Amino acid sequence: MRKSGHLPYKFDTLGFTYYDLQTNASVGNRVLVHADGKVSVAWTYSPDGTTEFPLRGSAYNHYNGTSWGAPPTSRIETNLRLGWPSIGVLPGNKEYVISHFATSGGLHVMTNDAIGGSNWTTGPRVLTIAGGKPIWNRADNNGNTIHVLTNYSDSAASTDPPNIRVDGMLLPTTYSRSTDGGQTWSTALSMLPGYDTSRYLRGGGDQYAIDANGNNVAIVIADNLGGDVSLWKSSDNGQTFTKIIVDTFAFAPYKTDKVIGSNVPTNDGSVDVVMDNNGYAHVFWGYSEVTKNHPSADSSFFTPASNRIMYWGEQNNVKRIIGGMMDMNGDTQLTVAYGTPRSLGANNTLPRLQDSLGTVDLISVARYGNTSLATMPSAMVDAQGRIFCVYSAPLEGDLYASNEARETSNYRDLFITFSTDGGLTWADPQNISQGHGFEDVFGCVGKTIVNNVLHVIWQRDEIPGTNLQNNSSDGSHPTVNNVILHASIPVQAIINNQIGLGPGVSVEEIDQPNVYITNGFYPNPTSNGGEVEIFLTETSPVTLTVTNLLGQTVATQDLGKQAPGNTTVKVATDNFAAGVYMYNISTGKYAVSGKMVVTK
Repeated sequence: MRKSGHLPYKFDTLGFTYYDLQTNASVGNRVLVHADGKVSVAWTYSPDGTTEFPLRGSAYNHYNGTSWGAPPTSRIETNLRLGWPSIGVLPGNKEYVISHFATSGGLHVMTNDAIGGSNWTTGPRVLTIAGGKPIWNRADNNGNTIHVLTNYSDSAASTDPPNIRVDGMLLPTTYSRSTDGGQTWSTALSMLPGYDTSRYLRGGGDQYAIDANGNNVAIVIADNLGGDVSLWKSSDNGQTFTKIIVDTFAFAPYKTDKVIGSNVPTNDGSVDVVMDNNGYAHVFWGYSEVTKNHPSADSSFFTPASNRIMYWGEQNNVKRIIGGMMDMNGDTQLTVAYGTPRSLGANNTLPRLQDSLGTVDLISVARYGNTSLATMPSAMVDAQGRIFCVYSAPLEGDLYASNEARETSNYRDLFITFSTDGGLTWADPQNISQGHGFEDVFGCVGKTIVNNVLHVIWQRDEIPGTNLQNNSSDGSHPTVNNVILHASIPVQAIINNQIGLGPGVSVEEIDQPNVYITNGFYPNPTSNGGEVEIFLTETSPVTLTVTNLLGQTVATQDLGKQAPGNTTVKVATDNFAAGVYMYNISTGKYAVSGKMVVTK
């Protein structure tokens, strides 16, 4: 039996989102660790579950060395529906977030006036092209030089431009480069050398990663369900690149009518790459397999129950398995509930299992696109050359629902593995989220270690899968509010294998807050009061306190004990002067807060 851990760190609640799809494959750069130990993060956000999420955008939060800011209640963009943010810092301590405009393609660069600042400026749309929609960006920078990857959208909507081809390749991934902090782009939507139809037939959204370390830039592009994992390296800050095939697909370029046999190794499209201080690249990807035994043009069959996180190190040219779903009960087998690797059928219907017992209905499905069981690696290498990789995998024995008549899905947790010898050997994975009864996914690790802690953020809710990918016609995954969590993990605890594999650490043991804001103050501004909706995880005493910007208390209200679930807190402002106020809702041990504007 695998040991449970007693986590030597607590979880911080950074914010929320009703839009619950953070990526289609690779995670990207969402955590920015500054040299002084401060931390900035970004994620795709929606404040409510309105159809099509019209208020979707980029959320931002900041750790100032002492505490995180209040969970954001609005996007940083100015009246734009954006998504897929990458975060970085430019000279002069000006932070940037780059997000895509999915409606017609292109990106916006948002900048604030200081690290941790709240004064965001939204730049004009850049990297647009007639007849195409470049979106799904990944970005990193070296000083004022920003490196960006995008992929052309393959949406079939009648209002969208036609599927674009570049040099014969359908919807390719392209590289762009700005040397002035994103104001102009000297390289725009360019094809990398050797990225052509000799090995690839099309690109794929989010199936790529980028990392810049000084003048060294590394780009990895994958091709899930039948393609290479390839690395492009630059030592001159993105002016020229050299290609290395890291993992070869034997039948590239792959067409769906090509007979290739059974269980041919490939990747699941989720990749990451980091450059160490010696200029060597470290590449990570989720493993998959593809089968095609007949020459028809039908789609091939792939194996979503594949269970390996793969690694390749440039210095020693080694490729190996470093992680996967863990055998929790020690029986040498993985018990995976039927709904875990399944996707929805035609018309968003739940599939059914045909077995010796007859037809078994699914209660849910939980597959993340075409990714595998172990997927979405996010990696970093520290100044000592130690490599850390976080990934998502289902947890054996942790099931969404238990019903003898209907199959269900495993919950996912975040795992971490590490190497202290440059990638030659790797430690056994440890479970860093250990949230029994929670879906923990989209983990992203900070690329820098300061004060001997590793920073990780991820998304959590109580239903496996996502609403955007797994909600069936009968509402098996409704729109719910997801929490964005953070952990500062002591590096020595990881090295000493002190975390364990769980489950067994309860919500209370990991110091999980018991109160969340699910809808911020509304209406805002207000002339005659408003309300805040909170969510309680347990019966708790609730107190409302309102202060002005001088910190003076202008109103308090004891709301008594409130039951678990959603509670509406009404705030009367009849006696308030016009101005800006902060409201604080406390359960004694925990508190949440926000800002409201009163007009007269």
